[in-house]
Amino acid sequence: MRFDEQKDQVTVEQVLRVIFIDPDRPSSALEKLKRQLDEAEAAVEVRKKPPPGLVWSGRVLS
Repeated sequence: MRFDEQKDQVTVEQVLRVIFIDPDRPSSALEKLKRQLDEAEAAVEVRKKPPPGLVWSGRVLS
């Protein structure tokens, strides 16, 4: 059997680290998660906006 035929049968396992966080108590792990969430939300907002100078239907949007 070739790799191409086997790749559908391969199971990929990922080890996840679980951290229990009390949202009522300050912790560095919680602050890090909040920072990552803020960065991810900012990246989503950037992707929603068209790049400057993008041409649509013969018009330049700015």
